[in-house]
Amino acid sequence: MRIGALVLDDLTGTAHAAAHRPRGPLLVIQRGCVAGCCGVARALGVEIGWDADRATRLAPTAEVVPRDGRLETAFWEDVRGRVHHLTPFLEDVRPGLLYFRLEDPSECGALADELGARIGLAPSRRLARIAAATAAPGTIAAPDIADEAAEAFLARVPARTLQRLGIDEEMVERLQLFGLDTLGEVAGLSRRHLTQQFGEEGAALHELLHPRDEPRMSAYQPPPTAAATLDLDAPGSEPGHVLPVLKEALRRATADLGDRETQHVRITLAMRQRATASGLHAGQTHTSASRLLHQPTADLETLWHTVRHLGRSLLKNGIAVDALRVALGALSAPETAQGSLFTERPAARQAIQAAESRHPGSLLRARKTSGFFPEEGYTLEPVRSSNQRAPDRRALEGTA
Repeated sequence: MRIGALVLDDLTGTAHAAAHRPRGPLLVIQRGCVAGCCGVARALGVEIGWDADRATRLAPTAEVVPRDGRLETAFWEDVRGRVHHLTPFLEDVRPGLLYFRLEDPSECGALADELGARIGLAPSRRLARIAAATAAPGTIAAPDIADEAAEAFLARVPARTLQRLGIDEEMVERLQLFGLDTLGEVAGLSRRHLTQQFGEEGAALHELLHPRDEPRMSAYQPPPTAAATLDLDAPGSEPGHVLPVLKEALRRATADLGDRETQHVRITLAMRQRATASGLHAGQTHTSASRLLHQPTADLETLWHTVRHLGRSLLKNGIAVDALRVALGALSAPETAQGSLFTERPAARQAIQAAESRHPGSLLRARKTSGFFPEEGYTLEPVRSSNQRAPDRRALEGTA
């Protein structure tokens, strides 16, 4: 059994691309800068940290969306769930990096390709992470190394790979100026040498490149989901036969949400294989599809639109279905929004009209003017002059 490291270089861009499914380039903007982008935008040369204007000039047809932290959280939860489907042994380090323990490395190939992730397989966590740094996006690096062959492996890894491990580019350039071109040569330095040259970053690099006792990887406890599983009266593959049952499963799953919202939907269509002539059960075949939603929701009609689309796409394969499951994940409490403090109140309007009619000109409002000093920037004027026949609506709203 080997240790795997899954790394997403741009979790922000990958998550938003999964939710928005753009037809062209996608840019995720935060505070006027590029916080993430899709693969098409990266191929055009856009880099994270660029000013938004510079990025849009390079990719004028790009779809620009604001960064959504809840969407990234929901996407990373889905990634953990998909890895957990392959193995129960999973360790979440931070968003964009997790370790897992797996017997058959071929099982995670499709996951790496679909996510565009780097996956490394090795006998330990540190070597798996280094192996992942040597892999191209969407591929697996599984060098044939054992614990005693770790030095030979590090001797084959270029020092510039450290940039993918979070080491500053300037530090990597200084190492190369010292003639240290591989990780094996860098690993030959002592902790004292690296600390004197690079401070805390040097100590962190020494810890990364040298073996240490690693704790056993425990089983992963997935977060709660709202799910419902139903059986069909008879196997079928027609949408008219399957979709009504799928909608009922969604209704039950939505009822389990309570006061929570969901941002991830997964449906699974299954066909239980009957007992064969020899009396043996061949097991169960199933296919599934999922969708990451733009915004969390608990609305049944909104969720049904997504579930119906996913169900129709799976039924196009002509599979016979006798059981199905709807799972709602990435659960969260709905966010509260501050209402407007200046909406018109009928009672306040009536009070203003009564006071103005009884004491004309007694109510004043502040109007902004141009003045050199702050106290000269405003002037007071009556809400309604004595010769007006109707109240000033805009003034009343401002006073209310």
